[in-house]
Amino acid sequence: MLDHLDLDISLDKETYDAKIEVLMQQLRSLQLACWEKKLPVIIVLEGWAAAGKGALVKQMVGYMDRGDLQSTRFGRPRQ
Repeated sequence: MLDHLDLDISLDKETYDAKIEVLMQQLRSLQLACWEKKLPVIIVLEGWAAAGKGALVKQMVGYMDRGDLQSTRFGRPRQ
């Protein structure tokens, strides 16, 4: 799936900051709606090493209610 990405696409920092703020607020609202309905949620991130997944998780956690939040890291499957 990741091999089909257009790596030439980018956002300037100002645009990214504006978009991520809106998205994080939506994430918080969705979390509260799911919590009120007692719906479990799993969020999965996939990406290349050093792609910023860890920073994104920290940012997401900063916006979310941490009461029942659990974070787990999975490595590459071993054969």
